[in-house]
Amino acid sequence: GASCEVTLSGPLVRRRLGSDSELAGFVVRAEVLHLSRSVTFTGPTYERAAGGGHQGIVTSQRLGGSMQLHYARVDNCGRALLGEYCTHFHWVGECAECRIVGSVITRGTNKGTTVHGTHGALLQRNVYYDIRGASIYFENGQELYNVVERNVVGCPELSGQGAAPGVTTRCQCIDCV
Repeated sequence: GASCEVTLSGPLVRRRLGSDSELAGFVVRAEVLHLSRSVTFTGPTYERAAGGGHQGIVTSQRLGGSMQLHYARVDNCGRALLGEYCTHFHWVGECAECRIVGSVITRGTNKGTTVHGTHGALLQRNVYYDIRGASIYFENGQELYNVVERNVVGCPELSGQGAAPGVTTRCQCIDCV
């Protein structure tokens, strides 16, 4: 019974295979922004606080250890007033086991995924949708050997509403192609 409508402000720059097209003997179907996952972490749905955005759930690994988030959904996340992010590797150090793979980060405030003081982490095949702020953020540029591969950023609209002071505008897409 549910329906979905996607409209574009102009033509796509590149051709995409989105039907039952065959490529090298395989059927190709486009499910780039598939937002459903069987494991979901959902934060509270507080109204956006004056001057600071909403205060949602935070998923973080800090000061050592490792975190692996595979094929899960983190929804209603981030805390602008506290400087917390939807998903965050914080001063973990060398961490080849740190990975966020195939997950959906959605309806977030502040940042989708932040990597800070962590090296060798993998961010792969994730969907970032409706994030107020950067979707993937390296905190100070001294993070080494991290791999960011085949992620997608989606916006509910091309030019969103203004965000709270100190938080970038809703979903930073100028041209979501």
